[in-house]
Amino acid sequence: MTPQTAASLLVLVIALRHGRHTPEAAAPASSAESVAAPLTLRAVPQHASMLVTLDLEAPRAGALRTLLFDPERELAGIGRLQDVCGYDPSAGVQALTLAALKNKPADARNPAFAIVAAGEFDQQKLARCVERLLEAKGGNAERQRSGSMTLIHDRRGSEAQIALLDQGLVLVSTREHLRQMLQALDGDAPSATDDATHRSLREAIGGRAPLLGTLTFQSGWLEQLLEDEAVQRSPLASLRGAALRLDFADGVALDVLFRCGEPGEVVPLQSFLSDLRRKLGPLLRQQGLGELDRFELEQQGADLRLRWKLDQKTLAGLVERLNQPLAAPAPKPLASPPQEIIPAKPSR
Repeated sequence: MTPQTAASLLVLVIALRHGRHTPEAAAPASSAESVAAPLTLRAVPQHASMLVTLDLEAPRAGALRTLLFDPERELAGIGRLQDVCGYDPSAGVQALTLAALKNKPADARNPAFAIVAAGEFDQQKLARCVERLLEAKGGNAERQRSGSMTLIHDRRGSEAQIALLDQGLVLVSTREHLRQMLQALDGDAPSATDDATHRSLREAIGGRAPLLGTLTFQSGWLEQLLEDEAVQRSPLASLRGAALRLDFADGVALDVLFRCGEPGEVVPLQSFLSDLRRKLGPLLRQQGLGELDRFELEQQGADLRLRWKLDQKTLAGLVERLNQPLAAPAPKPLASPPQEIIPAKPSR
């Protein structure tokens, strides 16, 4: 399943009813986190290379909720949820997790994507909504009941399958990966919460936030991605993990962590990013986007920390500027055409 397909399927999991539901199998949450966000991670297999969690019950998550679930927004090729399903309960979304899952070695460069949503919902009502959304895109929905869940897929050949679980979860992925997700949720296979790298990255980047993301890299990842042995000399090749935290305290605060294999590999990476900053800075300032250059870099052992924060006033001005056309680069002065020199007539 491509990222584009995953993005389009995201609309199938946002129709969740408002409320809080704690399944019997859910582990107790700490005071620093919600119930829903950790539960979505438990439904992701351990072999996920990317995890992005949207905790819409976290403090100051209202800005993110408004961005994601504008009731007047029309879904591409579908229209408004209210018009298609007869209701728009997206205000009740508690948490969403998007994961990139490793495929078989023959297709390792094209990861499958999985989406998990948590909330309390009327399963029958939601199932009808999912069917209408599929049909609005020209599909042919088929619904099956299996134990405590409802399975929906498109009979016209789509690989995607949607599972609506009685315990308050919606899972979307390919048929093969959906089976792995259910095994992880039931405790029959390791989940993303058992992955030491993801767990340590999430702990290092900070506690609860509206958006947390982690990414893991295997040794040789850059060479495999670009199919060029020379890239192993790049400072980026030393990356073993990355984490991102987005918060909305008096504006917007972005915290990014880059993890290398050892502390000595951080210095070249920091030099690379600083050099890139020097090259892009003048261009950003020329476009009136100098605020994007206001970040700090700091080494912390084998980690490189990037922090960037804008207050509300500066952020509003930046958003307004981004909505305007970019300024064309200043034209270079035209060189004066060479003066034609007419040689003097030879004297006789």
